[in-house]
Amino acid sequence: MNFVKVYTLTALFSAFTFAKACATAVTAPPLETQVKQVAQWFTGLFDNSQQVATNPSIPLITLSSCNVELTNANAVTGIENIYLEQKSINRFRLYSFSQENSAVNLSIRAFDANYSITGLCNRLESEQTLDSSKVLPTSCNLELLWEPLITLGITLLMAVQQVLVGR
Repeated sequence: MNFVKVYTLTALFSAFTFAKACATAVTAPPLETQVKQVAQWFTGLFDNSQQVATNPSIPLITLSSCNVELTNANAVTGIENIYLEQKSINRFRLYSFSQENSAVNLSIRAFDANYSITGLCNRLESEQTLDSSKVLPTSCNLELLWEPLITLGITLLMAVQQVLVGR
């Protein structure tokens, strides 16, 4: 192993040790903040048509998602509801983010088959509402945990691997 690799590995391990020591002092933001932040990450548009144009074997994916209000629902504070529309495969879902214990709970539910809501995110914000009686009660629930080091850890491991392999 040459000196450049040794110095690089030493620097990477030092950075990892320092980052880990700093991260232990970092505390997770309040759950209310986490719920809002995760809901924002799930809001927006996605379209891979340019990628499909250069490689037709890739399936077309178009997603639109937006904050919605539920009508005919009991008012519950701390819940962020996101409507997700995947037109390319006719998939429509309600993503509900809420606080649960020490994690963000994500509840994913479908709608009554006869409930037509296409283009909801293209409407005025005041018209982005869903009838809660049309949301199916069956759900897939996930716990989303706050992890401050996950990206840094993966990035450092990839860098160490590249140095060891000689890339």
